[in-house]
Amino acid sequence: MLEDQAQTRKSIHEIDCLAVDAVLAVSFDWRELANRLSASHKKVPHTNVGNVPAPLAIYRMAHAVSHADFGFAQSLTRMLNLRYQAQIQEVEKMSVGSLCRFANQVKVDKPQKLAGLIWATASDSRPGAEKILRYFLHRCLTHFFSSGFGSEGETQTLAELAHLFER
Repeated sequence: MLEDQAQTRKSIHEIDCLAVDAVLAVSFDWRELANRLSASHKKVPHTNVGNVPAPLAIYRMAHAVSHADFGFAQSLTRMLNLRYQAQIQEVEKMSVGSLCRFANQVKVDKPQKLAGLIWATASDSRPGAEKILRYFLHRCLTHFFSSGFGSEGETQTLAELAHLFER
């Protein structure tokens, strides 16, 4: 089943840059990414690169390589699909409208579940999933920057979006 699932879902090289950054940031420690890059025969910085700390340089490098190296992207995609299989299955069972409501209500304070939900939504190839991901990522950022769960205006926007997909 996972092989069929991997064929119907987006690969990391097919998702937009904001989603790639979010997936890498919540799914990997920079050391794990450095090891994966090294295993793909990439020269990994072990010290600061100019004014950029080595961990940030590694995240940037992993982002660039995920777009440029199909083998690396496929390896990351397979690993993410395995790591977040439960969240992928949870998202696949939802209609797009239900996914929108879920993205508006899910608690964003559990990093492991959050990482899986971000990947499951980012790699979802259904029409509308990309818009929901953007709202979900906005909600996550709002939470992390304000230590809250977003503003009332954000909730209205997500609720309105959910109604659009119920038609």
